[in-house]
Amino acid sequence: MSGLLNFTLDSSGTTNTAVLTEHGACGDNILTGQTFTILSLNSNGSGTANLSCGPDCGWNLDIQVARRGQIFNIVDVSTANPGNYVEGSAIRQCTEGDTSTE
Repeated sequence: MSGLLNFTLDSSGTTNTAVLTEHGACGDNILTGQTFTILSLNSNGSGTANLSCGPDCGWNLDIQVARRGQIFNIVDVSTANPGNYVEGSAIRQCTEGDTSTE
């Protein structure tokens, strides 16, 4: 399966309006109103997050934020979710007129 998650975090590191588009052997799905929450973030950029993926579905994610904060990697290695094989990268989208490289 592959997926694309679009979200905007609020100041507390949460969104409940994430849209998860999935493509896989079971077909295509678009899941709206999903929740992505950063649960912890350490000074070295490591942390944890949670992503809902429909009813009775969720991923416990380890995250690593790049030094400039534009990209972070995610992976679900939680023993609470055996059989979950989710990993990926999040890339900050520039807003209109934002040409900064930092």
